[in-house]
Amino acid sequence: MKQVKKLIGLLNISLLVGAMLLGGCSSKEKADGSKSGVAQPTQSTQQAVQMHIFFYHETLVQGFESLAKAFNEENPHVTITTEMIGPEFNTVLKTKEAVGKLPEIFAASSPGEPALKPYIQAGKIADVSSLKVINQLSEDYRKSITFTDGKIYTVPFTITSRGLIYNEEIFNTYGISPPTTLDELARVCKTLKANNIIPFGISGKAAWSVGSCIFQPGQELFSSPEWAADMDAGKASFVDNALPVFDLIDLAKENCQPNMMSTDYMDIMAMYGEGQVAMLMLPSDVLNVLEGISPEAAEVSRIIGIPYTNDPEKNKLYIDYSASFAISSAADLEVVDRFFDFVINGKGKEIFITQMKSLNPYGIDFETFQGNKDVLSHIEQGNIINDTQYLLMPDGFWQSNGMAMQTYLGGGVDQEGMLRLLDKDWQTIINKQ
Repeated sequence: MKQVKKLIGLLNISLLVGAMLLGGCSSKEKADGSKSGVAQPTQSTQQAVQMHIFFYHETLVQGFESLAKAFNEENPHVTITTEMIGPEFNTVLKTKEAVGKLPEIFAASSPGEPALKPYIQAGKIADVSSLKVINQLSEDYRKSITFTDGKIYTVPFTITSRGLIYNEEIFNTYGISPPTTLDELARVCKTLKANNIIPFGISGKAAWSVGSCIFQPGQELFSSPEWAADMDAGKASFVDNALPVFDLIDLAKENCQPNMMSTDYMDIMAMYGEGQVAMLMLPSDVLNVLEGISPEAAEVSRIIGIPYTNDPEKNKLYIDYSASFAISSAADLEVVDRFFDFVINGKGKEIFITQMKSLNPYGIDFETFQGNKDVLSHIEQGNIINDTQYLLMPDGFWQSNGMAMQTYLGGGVDQEGMLRLLDKDWQTIINKQ
């Protein structure tokens, strides 16, 4: 494993530049040095402070538990608790919000302005523009997460890729080159099956893995910048752009393990770790999970863009936010400021390096796998698709992607039927906002 290069400079190149709604309006300074329009952190007293971190990222569980314990020890008057909820995250978050128990720090599953606007209008989340870690981000990055009112409402934490993870050792054994087109991928599947290797491990039981990791990157590839706004206005449909994604989906469905719909996420990780399957379509940060199952498989894993088309120039690696956090307006912002500073610059940084080991916008170096180096190489070369369309989708729509994919993979609807389900869910969420 070799050390990751610093990402601050890399992220300047346009990692999130396509976030169309997020304008770069800077706040002006007052005579006293504070920024107008920016809620300044209030000084916390030494009275007991409770802070709950609520998220859905399985790969961050151990790290957050360790960070909470370490920060609590350094700040005895602060008690941090952590909670991870998987597919039901948004539902549980809405329930907490409804009963007035919005977590102090919670993952923004869709960190764009359309999803967070209801929270902003209700005064439920804080402007975090003045946090120390926000000011450490590159200017381009800050602009990319600035909303149209000139404020920033999310704290970026990690980034990831969603691509094709493959076992290089298996590929080398059977003389297989990494596929750059859909036809090449089909030939790879044929060779693997001829040698009793299952080409794909797919978890139909984990909605997020088939929705966010297989369907969403392809839908983004075939979409236009104006499409989301047209969807909001009821003038567009997923049928307009997403049908080509099924060429890849159907190929994967025909070349995966038996009982796909009853296979959960950790099952396919174990199968991949044991060499039963050769390819996964999952986030790059699952390499940390894989390390605990099979360090050898983690070491020989490589990552490329999913070949949705027969044009290799289009089959780029999909990059997204991974983890971004919103802060409740009821939270002690001074404590929140100290917590994130503790993680990025203080004693918690070592925990981030050794336990989270995630690509990030703060330039934190860590020992990592060749797969993560592949992601960095794609970013350096500009061979990426940025997660911009998803920022424009309604709050929690990632769950709709997953459930619709499950229905399709399970044979409940045909291709157009799945896309019509997504159209309906989009409008339902929009109408509730």
